[in-house]
Amino acid sequence: MAGLPAGWTDADIGAPGEAGSASDVNGGWTVAGGGADIYGNADQFNFASESVSGDGSLIAEVLTVQNSDPTTGWSKAGVMLRNDISAGAANAAVVATAGQGVSFQWRSAASGASSYANKTGLTAPIWVKLTRAGTSFSAFYSANGTTWTQLGTSQTLTLNSSILAGLAVTAHNNSALNTSTFTNVSVDISVPVVTLPAITNLPAIYVQAYNATLTGQVITNGNQNPSVTLFYGQTDAGANAAAWSNNVALGPQGGSYAFTVIGLITNTTYYFTALASNSAGSVWASPSASFTTLAVPTAPS
Repeated sequence: MAGLPAGWTDADIGAPGEAGSASDVNGGWTVAGGGADIYGNADQFNFASESVSGDGSLIAEVLTVQNSDPTTGWSKAGVMLRNDISAGAANAAVVATAGQGVSFQWRSAASGASSYANKTGLTAPIWVKLTRAGTSFSAFYSANGTTWTQLGTSQTLTLNSSILAGLAVTAHNNSALNTSTFTNVSVDISVPVVTLPAITNLPAIYVQAYNATLTGQVITNGNQNPSVTLFYGQTDAGANAAAWSNNVALGPQGGSYAFTVIGLITNTTYYFTALASNSAGSVWASPSASFTTLAVPTAPS
């Protein structure tokens, strides 16, 4: 869609009475949304979003929220993680309102009831942040985008692995539009699914002085170029990779990481895992993989 970053789309959810729109000009977002509300068993609003997978954070500074429902002050503008564009989709959101403060709200099941935690006395401009760590979703607000205060408590929600992340605006008045503005929009949600698909021993001719050399690869699948460290040891430490005795920092690059580990003892089983972290502080660990080095070849007689 014209006026939106690559990969973003804009959609009216739940057939609001007034058609909405979204545009981004040099990082300054304008999103107009109609609809009765984002709450209850189904929503009506405008949603500018992109598809993401995995853990991380969604941040925006809400500059203005139009008071399209002066009677209640519940017109809303904020950030949302949502399963899909159906009206009753499971979702989590943190929104600034025209007159009711900042609200963390969620719907844990399709067409189910919604719940919320609210902090009154807060008005735009204000920063809002929504984080995901597996099934745990947390909301925060900030005056400056640096010092964050959690809103309510973290909620356990079973959203899909692949979801929509973006900006949500509702008029809370199905005969009006709420035109709100945002800046500093940041989607830092990725899924470095770290695996160890290939740990192979070099031919026996390379085994020297009772030390083995292994080559392998770590592959990440994500959009944030995570930093990756390979850990290994002679016992399987499971998820507690930092307790393993050895590590190799592979650096931030994303995609494929080739590695070589030298000096391993021959005829010994080693366990390997990799940790990847992104700029939002989220960390992913690969399943552990094992490999037994070759025995020292018998010298020819």
